[in-house]
Amino acid sequence: MIHLYVVWFQDDLLPEDDQDYEWVACMLIDADSKEKALQWGDHLSRGYIKNTNLIILKSYLDEYINNEENNQLPLIKYGKSYTDDHIGW
Repeated sequence: MIHLYVVWFQDDLLPEDDQDYEWVACMLIDADSKEKALQWGDHLSRGYIKNTNLIILKSYLDEYINNEENNQLPLIKYGKSYTDDHIGW
């Protein structure tokens, strides 16, 4: 089952009026349940911010609609690691 994972980051080193102070990343996660999809997305996000100035503001699953725009997002399989380039951070 495909889930749309959304995570918001904040960069504490940037001024609040900088366009990159807060930013969002989205990916599709193929997992057996919503809980597993959210868990794996959070795991990948925590790995991404390790040793950076970023913090995770919030993460959630949004309604996945099978359309051209959403299908351009990276597809992640539960339990599998991917490069930052693949995810598109």
